[in-house]
Amino acid sequence: GRLLQAGGAAAVKLEGGRPIVDVVKRYDIDGVHFDDYFYPYIEKDAEGKDIDFPDDRNWKIYLTDTARRNQKPMSRSDWRRKNVNDFIVAVGRGVKRLKPQVMFGISPFGIYRPMPELGIEGFDAYEGLYADSKRWLQEGWVDYFAPQLYWETARKAQSFPVLLKWWNEQNVKARHIWPGLASYRIGRNENWGARELTNQIQGIRGEKSSPGQIYFNFKSLRNDQGGVQNELLKRSYGRRALIPVSPWIKALKLRSPSVGPAKRDAAYYRASWKPVKGAFWYVVYAKDKEGWSYSILPAGETSITLSADRIIDNLVVHAVDRLGNESR
Repeated sequence: GRLLQAGGAAAVKLEGGRPIVDVVKRYDIDGVHFDDYFYPYIEKDAEGKDIDFPDDRNWKIYLTDTARRNQKPMSRSDWRRKNVNDFIVAVGRGVKRLKPQVMFGISPFGIYRPMPELGIEGFDAYEGLYADSKRWLQEGWVDYFAPQLYWETARKAQSFPVLLKWWNEQNVKARHIWPGLASYRIGRNENWGARELTNQIQGIRGEKSSPGQIYFNFKSLRNDQGGVQNELLKRSYGRRALIPVSPWIKALKLRSPSVGPAKRDAAYYRASWKPVKGAFWYVVYAKDKEGWSYSILPAGETSITLSADRIIDNLVVHAVDRLGNESR
């Protein structure tokens, strides 16, 4: 799909999301995606000491303003988290105000906070990046969430299944959870083969949330790192699929395609239909002696040819919008 990806609020002057909203207004994109960089990861100086983010001027303005209002100031960490929260809300509202069908999603660091009770250790993104990512999900500020679960199942301190289950438990608004998977790590150690990736996909599909995943990175898939292409096709991606529906996003109902009489000769069935305004795909369901099967076609195709050997009993065509909603 067409996507606008921002490299992080701290990296560019986003001014409350206005340049992003301007892109949404001007271009026909499918989604806006943020990576995990809001406040940057802590850097070290020449002596190995942490370099704090240089926001002293704005922090002092905030303290002066709260004192003038006789308000109790937040801690600096809470103030930074509020800055990020306000930014995410502003971008999400701006995008949806213009084009409700444009999806807004974030791929936060995979560990919200270390959780000793679950055996989870690692970087504290809540304190280190000032990212209250659990709240973004629980408030429903996003359409999908892609926590970066870049660890193999065997690594217990960053356990993939434990973190996957935890993120799904936080999904109280039933948004899409499409975990980020580390295809780039295939071959890094004995526990990271292509089979680890397809096992993780099976784990995702075993959860109750919307099935799906996002990869980092495409290069590893394109270059068939560790034989990943055959492994994915054999175990995970045997057939094409529509994207899961997002029922919280209001969409205009598509009219049903008008299908003409199917034509048949000795070798083929041929069926065609009139284009439907707003269709992004068409799904053709065909019933033969083996039961129902389906084909997914792009909106530019308004006909299908099937082998006459199948002896088709019934054929149904649905129009589908870009959010996966099917017509009657």
